[in-house]
Parts: sequence; structure tokens; C-alpha cells
Amino acid sequence: EYLHVCVCRAMFGVWSIKWNHDGTEVIAGSNSHHLIVHDMVRDTNVVNLEAHGSDINAVCFAEEDFRPNVFLTGSDDHTIRIWDRRMLDGSRGSPVGVLLGHVDGITHLSSKGDGFHILSNSKDQSAKLWDIRHCHAGNDDISHDELGTASQWDYRWSEYPHGNTRYRRKDDDSVVTYTGHTVRRTLIRCYFSPAATTGQRFVYTGSGDGTVVIYDTLTGQKVKELKHCSEPVPVRDVSWHPTLPLLTSVGFDEVARVWVPAGGMSPSSRKWIEGRDF
Repeated sequence: EYLHVCVCRAMFGVWSIKWNHDGTEVIAGSNSHHLIVHDMVRDTNVVNLEAHGSDINAVCFAEEDFRPNVFLTGSDDHTIRIWDRRMLDGSRGSPVGVLLGHVDGITHLSSKGDGFHILSNSKDQSAKLWDIRHCHAGNDDISHDELGTASQWDYRWSEYPHGNTRYRRKDDDSVVTYTGHTVRRTLIRCYFSPAATTGQRFVYTGSGDGTVVIYDTLTGQKVKELKHCSEPVPVRDVSWHPTLPLLTSVGFDEVARVWVPAGGMSPSSRKWIEGRDF
């Protein structure tokens, strides 16, 4: 069965998609700069809004139970925008807030699940922690190219043009910035560690250099780096088991790898060892 979400543009693509809390709608971000909300019951687009100035690479809900109407979109225009589903209708609607801080395209968004804190990954070679209560107003006049930094490079083929330099916007809304991984060649994902086994003390991400990187959520310090493969190929996605001490990683080496912490739960105090590949 197909979802008919196309907005009738040549080379149309959907880069990210999420179900809403009750399964009646999906939200999607596209390369046409459009935010799409598709009604699953009627099989029709109920929102088709030009929401960003460039590709929308990431969408996520702030929290499924208590804030089911609030969701976020991340784009190559460097911004993360906050939306309230109740304020969107057809091609009409505006974000209720904007998070500024990244100086290049957003590749992924994930929620802590508390309705307030969001994690992002970006082509500016950093991940960031946000509190959506501290944002710019949705109608602010925003210059996404304020710093003129990394916009002109193609992350799919090129090296990051600024080496180890990390730029920071003067109006950065983020709470913590995590640096030490690379974001190249693909839309690399990032997440909070599980609440049940770690208390979400860590954030973790794939990396363009063939590693998985784990950071301390509050300090931003790198606490562990796992070498997924010997070649510097991207690790696109990583998943930490919600209740067991297991972590899986997948990369461009055509291997899914399972990691087990030797002797304990904490990635900072124990050695992680390879379990098995499949």
C-alpha cells in the first residue's frame, strides 16, 4: 500500500517520516522544503506547507503522551522549527518557535521523551542538546547564513572545509554542544541513551569516520568511542537496547555490529566488546 504524499515536483523525495501518537496521521519532511501531514484514515494530505528554506531532513515529536501536538523539523537551512499541529491547516501555518545554533544542515532529530529536550545532529560536525522552552519566536527574521561558514560544501563527497574549527552563532539557543564525531556522506543519526538502564546519562551518534561516539549528556565530554570498522566509512545509525546492555551499529561496510559492555552497564567505566556481526 502506498501513501500519496507527493507534492508534484520532479525528483520529489521524503527524507524523514513519523507517526503521530494515535496512528491517525504521519508527518513527513521533503526535499521540496515542504512539511506534509498525511491523514491515514482519509488517505490525503491535510497539511502541505513550505516550512523551510531548504530540504527537511528530520522530523520528530517532542513527546507522544503529554505533548502529542508538538513536533519539530530540521533542515538544510540550519534551523530547527517547532510546530503545533493544531495551528496547521492546508498550506497555512507558522512555527511556534525556532531553535538557532547550528551553522549547517540538520541531519537528525530525536526526543528525550520529556516534552522539552531534543537532540540534533548536523553537518557542522556537532550534535546539540536543546530545551524547546528556550527558543526564538516563530516569526523572527532569521538569517540562516549569518556566519557564511559551511554552506557551500557538499558533505556527500567533500571533507569538512574548516578542519577542527567549530563556529558558534551569537544567538545560539542550545544547552550543550557535542563535538568529536564527523557527519559526512549520509544523514547520520543521534539519540539519548535508554532511561531504564542509564537514566539517559549519555547521548550517542554514528560518525563518518567509522566509529560510534558516546558523550556525557550534561558535560558534553566524550566518554567512549567504538570502532565499528577499520575503514573510515560512515556509521549511519546506532541503536541502544531499551532494557539490555546491548548496542547495535550499522555502516557503509554492509555489516550490522552488536556491542556488549564487558562487566557492566556504564559505557564510561567498562570496556565495550564486539558481540557478533550479522
